[in-house]
Amino acid sequence: MSYPIALFRDDFTDGVIAPPWSGGYHSGSATIAETGGQFVATLPSSTAGTHTAGYQTPLAWDLTGDGCYINIGTMVSTAVAAAATFQVILDANNFVQWYQQSNTINVQKVVAGVATGLYSAAWSSTTYKYLRIRESGGTIFFDSSTNGTSWTNRASIVGLPFAISSIAINIGASCGNVASPGSFRVDDFNLVLPAPSSTWRWDDADWSITNRLKPMTLAGMTNAQCVIVTATTRDSAGVLGGTVRYFAGPLGSTGGGYLQLTEYASLVLAQGSAFQMPADGRVDLPALVDAQYTRLYHRSTDASAHTLYEFVPRRIVQADDIEAESIRAINIAAGAITADKIFVLTLAAITANIGGLNIDVGGYLWQGTGTAASPTTGLKIYNSGGIGKLSTYNTGVEQITLDTDGKLKAGAGNVQLSADGIYIIAGTSNVYDTQRSYGFIDTLGGARVADIYDLEGASAHSLNIKLFSKASRDSQMLIDTDAPTSQISFTRLTAKVNSVIGAQLDIVGGGANVGVNVVTGDFKVVTGILVGSGTGATAGDIVASGPASAFGGVRDGNVAVRIQGSNTTSSRYSLICYNSASTMELSIRNDGVGFLNAASWTYSSDANKKRNIRALGKDIVDFMKLEPKMFDYIDGLSNRWGYIAQDVQTIMPDLVELMPDGSLGLHTDELLPLFGHVLRRLIRILVQKNVIGPADLA
Repeated sequence: MSYPIALFRDDFTDGVIAPPWSGGYHSGSATIAETGGQFVATLPSSTAGTHTAGYQTPLAWDLTGDGCYINIGTMVSTAVAAAATFQVILDANNFVQWYQQSNTINVQKVVAGVATGLYSAAWSSTTYKYLRIRESGGTIFFDSSTNGTSWTNRASIVGLPFAISSIAINIGASCGNVASPGSFRVDDFNLVLPAPSSTWRWDDADWSITNRLKPMTLAGMTNAQCVIVTATTRDSAGVLGGTVRYFAGPLGSTGGGYLQLTEYASLVLAQGSAFQMPADGRVDLPALVDAQYTRLYHRSTDASAHTLYEFVPRRIVQADDIEAESIRAINIAAGAITADKIFVLTLAAITANIGGLNIDVGGYLWQGTGTAASPTTGLKIYNSGGIGKLSTYNTGVEQITLDTDGKLKAGAGNVQLSADGIYIIAGTSNVYDTQRSYGFIDTLGGARVADIYDLEGASAHSLNIKLFSKASRDSQMLIDTDAPTSQISFTRLTAKVNSVIGAQLDIVGGGANVGVNVVTGDFKVVTGILVGSGTGATAGDIVASGPASAFGGVRDGNVAVRIQGSNTTSSRYSLICYNSASTMELSIRNDGVGFLNAASWTYSSDANKKRNIRALGKDIVDFMKLEPKMFDYIDGLSNRWGYIAQDVQTIMPDLVELMPDGSLGLHTDELLPLFGHVLRRLIRILVQKNVIGPADLA
């Protein structure tokens, strides 16, 4: 439900945040206060970070055909990039605002996250003392005033940029790391009332006896201002007496969404802060008031007639017994209620025990005795930090909790099941040992089939995980993080091949025939390691077999073995091979440089392993097209000599290979036969031209 924004006014004189503001906010080192009859947002000087402070209402106000303004007492410093804002907000991406920054006053609209400037001028503390945002006929106007009564329009938006029937109001200030940004002070919000054009008139409600009053049903034409007065006596001339109390604006929002009045010390003060007549609604006194007479003062604001439709002060009934076919009430307080049927449209702020089922004002519903915070034994339904929870209790201790975040917890939260997984959490440290462990139980036989123990324990081993053989209770798998001789060990673990899916892990051993054993950093293979779906691993082999198998990590489906270096520099190696005398025979550095010690590569060249042997078709003309280059490797050495694969590809494409990463490689070893072929041709030509003779070739 939304209320006309003109109903909301605040003079900031009571030193506390008025109910219509949902609360103050601040971040970084900025602060807020309500002091000296002003709202004050103070910004820090020369402090790193972003700093923001202000007041903001909920989305409870309607700007339609209405408006609101602020009366500025002190602006933030105009010499630095500190900002002060007055905003009408639908959401974070849709709002309109007045704001001042760096000595410039601006009007801006933000629609769907896109900001558009509407007005900009040099700041003046007198010209722009009052800033107003209002709506009329589908147009939003931005006005300024020197006195709050005579206004000058500065900008407008024709056509509503977003819905304005349920908006929030924000006033605040912000800055970054700037020197002496000062503070933003607002004297009042919406305090200047429309100039009344008629005298005060009044209507009385008389309950004949003194009653406790708080809610008031009140409806009429909205071109009227109102003040409510309560009294315990009234003389024949209509003068109120006894205990007389005065109530007017600003109106705050109560917990039930109704408008709450503010109490004043005199009629004059109350009439100086009258509230606008609601069209159809209710207002509440700020507290229960004992009174027999309630008087509504009202007057027109525009010289036209106004109509009062309804004015009913509602009584708070106190009685030892009430017997009725139907009860309609705002508040019911009773020691006991007995009824065939109770129908309640809205049940709020109730404390009751219904047949052992307890209801508390904090929104708790629980069984048994005890308190809402700690029931003895039974169920409890409650809200904690915006999360709904259903908990079970036994002798005052929470046992199991199911919440609306999708978590199921047991043991006061030490065991948790959620979408993230299953958690087993120690409630306190140093409480788990071999006598107290987490066990997994066979639901058919009741035997323990697995243990996790020594968690946070004081024994030599800080973590043990055991899987047991059901029959012998011998350990089948042990993971022991602190064991001096083995980190992971398998005892009598044998291969078992399923005829349907095949073995997923085969480690065959037991006794002296070790399948996998880690001793002082070595990895020992007695049989073989097979990676992939194929066959071929014999004793001492590491075999990557199958269409997409890999040893060392898979980059794509064609890589069988991949070795990855730790960086791309020449100081470290991706691969080093040693002989039995610890002499390095082969190395490949991370910058791509390879080294072969005391030997050269030998290629298979046996004619029995070749076919389709034929003469080389390339000629000197092709060779002459090859132009060697000097270059630097991007991830390797500099000032290298060689050929560019793209150049060779256009002449001799058979020597160029497409690599897995999309780059081109060159069979440089196959250039040697080409060099020999060209050299033979050159010699033959030189002999034919008598440049050299047989003696030169001897």
